[in-house]
Amino acid sequence: MSENGPRRLLAAVLIRAVRDALAANSDLAAEVRGWLGVVGSDLVTLLDVPPERLTTWFATLPSLPVERLAPHETRRVA
Repeated sequence: MSENGPRRLLAAVLIRAVRDALAANSDLAAEVRGWLGVVGSDLVTLLDVPPERLTTWFATLPSLPVERLAPHETRRVA
């Protein structure tokens, strides 16, 4: 793998996460936003992007519908 291989892979993962976070109809949007909030600042730092840019981007995201934030019911197997 080239020297830039890991950086390109990391960038691809972040781009996919950002797309999922922006998708209003995505069931993963809330989870992805949480993941980006916890892990994202470390990852963008590895890509030489200031963490403040991630914080600013989060502030511009539209709110998710409340039902997306509620925990999903799990089915019990008898």
